[in-house]
Amino acid sequence: MDRSEILIAGGGFSGLLCAKELASKNFPVKVIEEHNEIGYPNKCSGVVSLKTIEALNIPISKNLVENQFSEIFFYPPSGKRVTVSFKTKNIFVLNRYNVDNYLAEEAIKNGAEISLLTKMISFSQNDICVKIKLTGDQSLTSSYLIDARGASSYVDKLGLYNGVQLYAFYKDFEADAIHVFFDKSFSPGFFAWLIPVNENLAKIGLASKQNTFEFTKIFLKKIGIKHFLKIYFSPIVVGGVKQNLVEGRILYVGDSAGQTKPTTGGGIYFGGIGALLLAKAIVNKLSDPKICLADEYEKNWLSFFKNEVELMKFARKVYESMDNDKIERLFSIAKEVISTKDVLEIDYDLHLSSIIKFLGVRNTLKICKEIFGNVVTEHLKKFNNLIK
Repeated sequence: MDRSEILIAGGGFSGLLCAKELASKNFPVKVIEEHNEIGYPNKCSGVVSLKTIEALNIPISKNLVENQFSEIFFYPPSGKRVTVSFKTKNIFVLNRYNVDNYLAEEAIKNGAEISLLTKMISFSQNDICVKIKLTGDQSLTSSYLIDARGASSYVDKLGLYNGVQLYAFYKDFEADAIHVFFDKSFSPGFFAWLIPVNENLAKIGLASKQNTFEFTKIFLKKIGIKHFLKIYFSPIVVGGVKQNLVEGRILYVGDSAGQTKPTTGGGIYFGGIGALLLAKAIVNKLSDPKICLADEYEKNWLSFFKNEVELMKFARKVYESMDNDKIERLFSIAKEVISTKDVLEIDYDLHLSSIIKFLGVRNTLKICKEIFGNVVTEHLKKFNNLIK
């Protein structure tokens, strides 16, 4: 039976970032990935902020960054869009295939081992190690197992949407902005997007609880797309963070841990910070056995994101209950507010609390009461301490 100090199951973004950090500190790390190549399937839109890129130390290069934007166009059911502008082009679209492979190469350079076409079948743990069974009758032991397998190991299946993303040539949409569409007729409970990679090619996608491909056909017809080049399907985690990120010697990170935004399902920032905190916690633990991993990792991550996640979960419940008329009304009010500002000072990564701070708590409550009535407004007041 082989031995590895740290085994990471899942060669996606969070798992590879964690491996890179651990290997850079000279800890023996092995990553197993069930697919035959890193970065496949390329199912993530890759939209992040400059803050995320800097925090996760991702180089800004043509190989890793596909595009940059300073505007996002939001479309309600009527199509009367609302434009959100930022001071600079601080919204980036990553090439997730290349980014994942960059992280893998850096991890290997630092001494990590990566095994492809290898899947974890089962595991058990005791006081001193984790015993793992792999495909091909392989087995190994590890001091710690990091579950970075993504949505497939996320426990709350009700917190999953079915996502689809495809690549297609487009026209009739500006190439210098991200386009986001809200309409119950093709993406109930979620939204659709068109993200230009260049002047001709775009990433196009949406998510829904069911009938995802049928909704995709409706959306493509609406925006005038008749053919696409590639298409990927994958679950999107919106249910919130897992109750326990540390279970003995089993540690969860990324989508496996529910470290995503409940509003959008985006997990690069939340999961990336999780990977950095987890790597640091393990390094400290292996240097000083008295250290508590739950304190070092879980509590630290929650101190960054718990309030925002709870606020986003509430917003998701409200949005899922909205019909197109309420969505239209919300956009109408948003357009009035935004028209008074040249640019918005909004934190893209913590967007919900940032928007509320921008509007002010009083205006936010007033808007909610006008659209949703007293029940939602009274519930939102419970979050006052989170957004002051």
